[in-house]
Amino acid sequence: MKRQDKHLVVADVKQRYSESEYAFLVDFTGVTVSQISGLRRALGENGKVLVVKNSLNKIAAEGNFDLLCDKFEGQIATIFAKEPIAPSKAIAAFAKDSSAKIIGCSNKTTFYDDKGVATFAALPSEDEMRAKLIGTINAVATKLAFIVQLKADGKCAA
Repeated sequence: MKRQDKHLVVADVKQRYSESEYAFLVDFTGVTVSQISGLRRALGENGKVLVVKNSLNKIAAEGNFDLLCDKFEGQIATIFAKEPIAPSKAIAAFAKDSSAKIIGCSNKTTFYDDKGVATFAALPSEDEMRAKLIGTINAVATKLAFIVQLKADGKCAA
């Protein structure tokens, strides 16, 4: 690769780092192309997979994701994401179904190892949390309406 091309790659990767809140690292040694494609499909809009030479990735990470700089060893795929939960679920499923190894993730200030990523994967997604909150609010409103109706019917002394 020519030096000019390397500068373009570093600039592109640096931009991806600056636009992301989280960056995940996965060692994909022994993983097939179809399995990587499956990860890309599973991530959808929740994350973007990028495989680039480790030395260029390290240069691009400097300044934004410094905590990742010493982790670029082996065949590393970087997944860029805005939030940690949905990508963690997809990455954990990918690692379980392939020979990939989760290195960890970072949010610019904290590095989470593979156990941290597993913890993120175990958390409910944003949509699941919204559904639980709405269900809780709805349950309270339903009980309140039931009590008001009992009071109106004279079946409640309180």
